[in-house]
Amino acid sequence: MEKKNRVSFLKFLIFELVTMIILVLISKLLESIAGGLLYTTGHKALTSGDIPFLFTCWQGWVIIIISFFVLLFYTLFDVNAVIIMSDNELNNKGKSMWAVIKEAFASIRFFGHPTGVFLVIYISLLAPLCGAGAGISLTEGFAMPDFIMLVIRKNTLIYVFYIIGMIALLIFGIVHTFIFHVIVLEKKKSKDAFPKALNLFKHNVGPFLGNYILIILKIALILAIVFVCAFIIPFAIISATGNGTDVAHYFYIAFSVAGLVAVSVAYMLIKPIFILDVTKLYRRFNTKEEMGPEASKEDVKRAVAAFPTVKVTPGKGFWIVMAIALGVVFIISGPMTPYFDKLFTRQASTKVIAHRGAGDLAPENSVESIGYAKVTLGAAGSEIDVQRTADGKYVINHDATFQRTCGVDKTPADVTLAEAKEFKIRNDAQIGGAPGTVASLEDIYDEAKKCGAIILVELKGVSADDKMAEDAYQMAKEKGVLDQCVFFSLKYDILDKLETNHPDAKTSYCCFVLEGDFSSLNVDILGLEEQIATPENISKTLDAGKEVAVWTCNSLNSIMKFASYDVSYVITDNVKVAADYVKLMGSDSEAVTVLRGLCSLLNLL
Repeated sequence: MEKKNRVSFLKFLIFELVTMIILVLISKLLESIAGGLLYTTGHKALTSGDIPFLFTCWQGWVIIIISFFVLLFYTLFDVNAVIIMSDNELNNKGKSMWAVIKEAFASIRFFGHPTGVFLVIYISLLAPLCGAGAGISLTEGFAMPDFIMLVIRKNTLIYVFYIIGMIALLIFGIVHTFIFHVIVLEKKKSKDAFPKALNLFKHNVGPFLGNYILIILKIALILAIVFVCAFIIPFAIISATGNGTDVAHYFYIAFSVAGLVAVSVAYMLIKPIFILDVTKLYRRFNTKEEMGPEASKEDVKRAVAAFPTVKVTPGKGFWIVMAIALGVVFIISGPMTPYFDKLFTRQASTKVIAHRGAGDLAPENSVESIGYAKVTLGAAGSEIDVQRTADGKYVINHDATFQRTCGVDKTPADVTLAEAKEFKIRNDAQIGGAPGTVASLEDIYDEAKKCGAIILVELKGVSADDKMAEDAYQMAKEKGVLDQCVFFSLKYDILDKLETNHPDAKTSYCCFVLEGDFSSLNVDILGLEEQIATPENISKTLDAGKEVAVWTCNSLNSIMKFASYDVSYVITDNVKVAADYVKLMGSDSEAVTVLRGLCSLLNLL
């Protein structure tokens, strides 16, 4: 007789909450140690501009090691612990939650080899990058920064190698799906687990791929059902019965919070359910492997059937907890009703800034792009890239050379401004196909004054220094456009000096790494690469009295997310879509406004 064992959602939910708390405590402890070490070097915050510094002192190397251990601990508890928990339930071993956690922590000893280090880096960074698996909760949204992807896509050969690399990483992940199961359940060192994991895949390719696809489809279906039942159906009913009333606002808020609770619970359960299903496959394939090739299919089936069957169900306790939570939600929604318009903003104050002039819709960094972005596309302004020429003037060009945009293999430092202005910028965009004109900084300021565009003046490249910052500031002041300018750079020191000498200059430090005390940064705006523009970083920046600019937001998903979060500036190549979206936000129905806000919040979370 087949043995059956039912496991409640609540058991996995409690397990996930406990391990989450443990991870937060460990992370905060390690973060405090790293912060203390950073402080001893004279730095209060760590930004992308400080990355080279990490390799020049012992504190920097210790911080790098601490960062790795954070990833390792997340691997132990997000992956290893859930595998042990799944094996415990599948085989009815009766281990307590704390015994499972202790065993997961003890598995750290199997990752001391370079292959173990690679696996931690793979599951933490490379797996989410190539879409090979669940990864760890800390980095599950990790993706290649858009500004790097722009560079990759511009070069066909590099882009081909990138695609090949991502496919190779994806195949590696699929082929070695059971590597952590072998390490944790068979207590093998990482370097010894690879052959076994590879054999389990090779000997069961067909059944594995078929079952793996079914697992993914099941999870997608669960999430879709939860989203439809939690948001779409309730909001459709509320919208049909009337908008604009306090009653409608109460139910929008109540169902929004209840839906967020439901989605959060589903989200917390997805990974355990996924790993449980994969562990079932591992148990089945491993049994077949241990029985050897001489075993018949019937013998393998009988051996697998002898294991207890585990079914994950909601259970009475889960429904009681959810009912209590729902009751609390509907109680607290009453006092929140008067704040409906603040909770769900219908009109964004976010300013759309066209990347490199007018994004993809005009010749890059050209004079023509400034007015086109402002007047025709509806952007608030443009971001431009300033470099110094051989005669000490300032030309607008992004790359180290003019090769990509003008077909001239010379750097700005190789030519005078007059010579640079003879070059024509190729036009792959929409302004009649005519080539653009290479601009000077003075040209851009004149055009900005004429059309009223905000200009994010990025002090760019090897020539970006204190003199460039001072000259750009003084020229803006003389031209009467200082109040339209934001001085933007990856080099903090020159912005710090500019802000100190000229408090009336609006400065923005552009970074793709950000940790520590944000308030210590002497700038008005923090320009966050979209991967680090998390709710926590945005809130900390605002709390420090600074504005937020997010770059480079090219997908509609990113534009929606940050416009709804109401950051000050969104820098994008997808200018028309972004400007139209921000403009149309005020004309949405209440149901669409609420759904849009919730989708943005879920994306941020």
